[in-house]
Amino acid sequence: MLISENAAARARTLSAVAAGLSGVVGFTLYFVLHDGGWMVFLPVIAAAAATMWPTRVVVGIAMLVTSAILVIAIEGSGVLFGASAAVLMLALNSLQTAATQVREIMRRVGKRRLVAAPQ
Repeated sequence: MLISENAAARARTLSAVAAGLSGVVGFTLYFVLHDGGWMVFLPVIAAAAATMWPTRVVVGIAMLVTSAILVIAIEGSGVLFGASAAVLMLALNSLQTAATQVREIMRRVGKRRLVAAPQ
């Protein structure tokens, strides 16, 4: 398994955890507390999309959507999405760390090819 595949699997798992947390919070807000509207389901959809496509762009957008709902604080209860935003931050960090490691490996391999190339 490559470094990037391992990071993608880790990001997929973390995004699924964030989707679960967002789902519980969204369900509780909408059906139990009768608070908020359709916007409480945006973090759930965004985290589910990050679970299906664990790329840096999709996970970053999911994190921004969840953080926007957290900042807007729908009628004071949007703060409950803080745990989901934190988990999505960890997923994005995992993907960014893997991308940096792959870039370093490719840079070293490129230098070796330049040194080993016949002249």
